[in-house]
Amino acid sequence: GPLGAKAAYMLTDKFGMGIDVNYSSFSISWSQATYDANNIPVTYNYKWTSPAVRAMLGFNFHFVSTDKIDVYAAVKTGYYSRSFTWTSNDPTYVGTSISNLIPVAFRLETGMRYYFIENVGVHVNVGVGGGPLVAFGVSGKF
Repeated sequence: GPLGAKAAYMLTDKFGMGIDVNYSSFSISWSQATYDANNIPVTYNYKWTSPAVRAMLGFNFHFVSTDKIDVYAAVKTGYYSRSFTWTSNDPTYVGTSISNLIPVAFRLETGMRYYFIENVGVHVNVGVGGGPLVAFGVSGKF
């Protein structure tokens, strides 16, 4: 599943600078029942795996900030790595692995934090590129 962490430092009351790191992976597996060269039943397993790692720096603009609510927009860019690997126990299958050609991530995002106590709250954000379409989490203000 996806995992991520982010931290930001407020440069002014409205502008912040931050870092995001996230990891995600997915895979698809299937089996195929067939017969080998000696007409003996065999089952071959196949798997396609694709992990991704991103680390991005960015700038945040906080257009609504109160004691309880913080609404922001962000632009981020940084490192991106994704690979695709195909494997199988089929003796005639040739496994393959490839990686992304351009190791650059870019993200546009908007989000909101709600602090239910002074320094602890929850957040939700939506974005395109470089991470999840929608993310939820716990926020702390220090």
